[in-house]
Amino acid sequence: MAGFERNSLTPAISYRDPKAALGWLEKAFGFEPAMIISDKAGAIAHAEMRYGECLVMIGSEWSEDHRSPASLGGKNTQSVHVHVREGLDAHCERARKAGATIIMEP
Repeated sequence: MAGFERNSLTPAISYRDPKAALGWLEKAFGFEPAMIISDKAGAIAHAEMRYGECLVMIGSEWSEDHRSPASLGGKNTQSVHVHVREGLDAHCERARKAGATIIMEP
């Protein structure tokens, strides 16, 4: 992460399967792994992904209060907005091809 400055605010998102989430975020949106720390069992202990100047933490469902929407009947408990300065249509198509649900076309 040389030359990468941290923002003052970094969102953290919980997933049932954070390893799968890392691959999907990279494939669908172009996020890049910035830090991945595994525990002795090979599970993700902490992960961070970068998109442009921004950083997001990716984690597991590590307590009853930190759950994925998939474990809460699909209820939206978290939201991350990615601002794309150019190539919006291509970005949307990339996400669609990776299985993203597009709820509003660009």
